[in-house]
Amino acid sequence: MVMDCPVCNYKGIPASATKCPGCGADLTVYHDLSQLESGLRLHRNIIILLSALLLVSLLVLGYMFLFSDGLSSRYTRLEMQGKNNEIIDLKKKTVSFKNKF
Repeated sequence: MVMDCPVCNYKGIPASATKCPGCGADLTVYHDLSQLESGLRLHRNIIILLSALLLVSLLVLGYMFLFSDGLSSRYTRLEMQGKNNEIIDLKKKTVSFKNKF
C-alpha cells in the first residue's frame, strides 16, 4: 500500500515509511491516525449492525405479540359463537319440550 505525504503531497510513499522522502515529515503520526480511523470505522459498523439487529428483533417481537393477540381473540370469538349456538339449541329444545306437555 502506498500513500501521499500530507505535508508536501509527495506521491507513492510506501506505507511502512516513517519519514517522507520529499520533505522529511514524520509519518508515524499519520499511520497512527489511519489506524484509529480504521478502528472507528469498525466500531461504527458494529454499532450499526447491532442497532439493525435490535430493530429487527423488536419488529419480530411486536409482530409476534400482535399476531398472537389476534389469534387468541379470533379463537375467543369462535368459542363464543359456538356457545351462542349451543344456547340457541338448548332454547329450541326447551321450547319443544314445553310444547310436548
